[in-house]
Amino acid sequence: MTNDDGYDAGGLLVLEKMFSEAGHEVWVCAPDSQRSASSHRISIHSPVSIRNVGQRHFVCSGTPADCVLFFLGYHIMDTPDLVVSGINVGYNCGSDIIYSGTVAAAREAALHDIPSIAISLQDPQSSDDVLDFVPPSRFLLENLDSLYPLCNGASFLNINVPKVFRPGFKVSEIGKLDYQDNLVPVDRNDTDKITTNLKIANWVHPQVVDGNGRSDMELARQGWITVTPLMVFPGVDQKKMEALKKLSACCNPD
Repeated sequence: MTNDDGYDAGGLLVLEKMFSEAGHEVWVCAPDSQRSASSHRISIHSPVSIRNVGQRHFVCSGTPADCVLFFLGYHIMDTPDLVVSGINVGYNCGSDIIYSGTVAAAREAALHDIPSIAISLQDPQSSDDVLDFVPPSRFLLENLDSLYPLCNGASFLNINVPKVFRPGFKVSEIGKLDYQDNLVPVDRNDTDKITTNLKIANWVHPQVVDGNGRSDMELARQGWITVTPLMVFPGVDQKKMEALKKLSACCNPD
């Protein structure tokens, strides 16, 4: 198990506890601090440390993808039967999967031909909201035997769980999201005209641009748990491929 919210994040702790109590042998290798929106970055210009902090528990100084890459490469254990990344705080739907460290960790495992699942829970809607990671953990446990055969080969599974959800789940597609990013100065009193320090605001409430009613974000907002089989490798635009082949034939005399 790993995540991008950090080793001591509640989603990981609850998920590990429930899987262990169900009889699974769980190994944990997670980042030493918050690594949200790390995407699939790996550390190639600096060393990464993996520290043993307890029985089958390791903390990694790198990204979520590093956690999987270095854990497997260091042969800390035999090849795992499954890698679960999460439970993330906040959906990883649509365009989120490009930026998500949670999804990237699952993808990294899939690149090593290990079945993998990324799972996320709806983010708090107010300061009074209390995150309950038990329902998503229970959903994954109760459906693991059915889902496991579907998360190997060329794809892995991405699961998003609303705070309050309907029985069952929906198989979903991915749609483009508009984050309506608002870049705001960190210090409005900064008089430095050369350097501007900015941060991203309004990240957590994106609008669906292209979902056709079947996207993960649309269905999750209707109260459905969504399960999406994501391809490990990016696809290619077949129409553009044909156009490029014609162009190539014109440009290459041979």
